[in-house]
Formats: sequence, C-alpha cells, structure tokens
Amino acid sequence: MAGAWHGTYTTWCVRAIALLALTGCTNEPKILPPREPPARTPPPITVPQLGVAQGYGRVVLHGTDGPMRVTARADQAFVAPGMHVPSTRTGDLCVTPCVVDLPTGQYKLYLVSADGSVPGGDVDTLQVRDGLTYYVRAPGRSEPRTWLPGVPFALVLVGAVALTGGLALLTGEDEAAQTTGFALLAGGGAAVVVGGVMYYDASRGTQQEGATTTWSQAPR
Repeated sequence: MAGAWHGTYTTWCVRAIALLALTGCTNEPKILPPREPPARTPPPITVPQLGVAQGYGRVVLHGTDGPMRVTARADQAFVAPGMHVPSTRTGDLCVTPCVVDLPTGQYKLYLVSADGSVPGGDVDTLQVRDGLTYYVRAPGRSEPRTWLPGVPFALVLVGAVALTGGLALLTGEDEAAQTTGFALLAGGGAAVVVGGVMYYDASRGTQQEGATTTWSQAPR
C-alpha cells in the first residue's frame, strides 16, 4: 500500500514539474532589432501653400505601414484640429498621411493602426518648429502570443512519462531495471528541459522599436 502511495505521489510531482516548465515563464516578449529609418521621401499628400499662424509650425505626418490614427500630447495647451479654443494638452490630430498646424514645441505622439494592419500601438516624440516639418514613421510593433506550440508540449509530456517510469524502476531490487530507470531519468529530464525551452521560446510575443525620419524646411 505504501509503495502504491509513493508511486502516485511521485507521478504527481513529476507532472507538477512538467506543468511548471510549460507555464512558468511565457510572458516575456522577444525583443527584435529596431526597424530601419524610412527613406527621406515626401509623403503622398498635397501641402497647403497658405501661411502658418505666428508661433505655429506645419507638420506633414506619414506612416510606412498604412494609415495611422495619431493623438498628440504636449506640455502646453493647444488647439487640436477642428477645435476653436484651447483643449487639454491631449488631442486627436488626424489619420496619416495628413497635414496639421501645431504650436511650436515638443509633443508625444500615440499612433494606432487605422486599419488594424499593425499590431499593438506606437509611441514617439515630435519637435514642432517654425516652418514645415516632415515626419515619417516606421511604426513599432507589439505582437502578443497567438498560439501554443504542440511539438514542445508533447516533448515535455513524453519526458514526464519517462521520468515517472524511471523513478518507479529505481525502487526495485533488479539491477537491470535500475539501469533502465537511470536511463529513463536522464532521457526524460533532457526531454523536459529541451521541450520547456522550446515551448517558452515559441510561445512568447514580440516587440520591435519603430524608427522615424524627420526633416524641416525654413519658413518662407
């Protein structure tokens, strides 16, 4: 009776270890190399020839991966496009490619794909100066885990079964069985470790920093 209880206890311990190997750390994303800065090419949009108000700069905004909905936050209050009085320091600007007039100063931009083609959201900074500023962004990406790999999962389970069998054989008196038990322990342990590493790597999301190209033209 004691032997049966010991075997059941051992089996559950091995299963618990295998479960921890699979679920212990699956949230840390892979950090991909930053994106290449976009080419210094004017966006496909007509820039108005009308002058800009005193203290304002004109900005042409564009994203390389499709239309982006842009929200801006500034240290000072500003009049967002379509409004006539100062709003809070945050306002919706436009959907790229677009042209906006903003008070000179530094802004934090929040960019979200307008058509869902770019996973996650993006954050960047923009310095608005007198004259015309071109801002072209290759947006950063943040993609969560979307699937769970089957092969590493199966490898860990097979390793757990081998560990269970190896531990059971070690409790006997037969030397050949004990030798087989040691072999199962070694193979099962390796399978659990390799499968766990593979599972962890395959089940992580990804993060990639974006890149910006800006250039300015002096006021005319």
